[in-house]
Amino acid sequence: MPTDITSDPRRPDKVTPFQVTTEQIESRGDVLKDIYTFVALVAAMAGVMLRFRYASWLSLFASTLAAINEKKVSTDASKRPMMSSITFAVMGIVTSYMPYALQWYNSL
Repeated sequence: MPTDITSDPRRPDKVTPFQVTTEQIESRGDVLKDIYTFVALVAAMAGVMLRFRYASWLSLFASTLAAINEKKVSTDASKRPMMSSITFAVMGIVTSYMPYALQWYNSL
């Protein structure tokens, strides 16, 4: 360990101030869309497996937000987990309300 602390190795002429670029601003929107898609998939799985209505509605809401926040439209279905989250959300709502629909249908 050197005991001489008088020499400062930092060079003040090489310091540049931080500036936010447009790529960093655009990447925040992508992260938000990914978070919405992840929440939608997790809530949809909880809605389908546990028949928890609020999780299914949360999944539908989050997947709708992810669809709205998407910037570019891709036609390849394998690159769009958003479609699977919307499908799971609708399936969760249908499976949670199906017993009531069958009960109403059988009472006719």
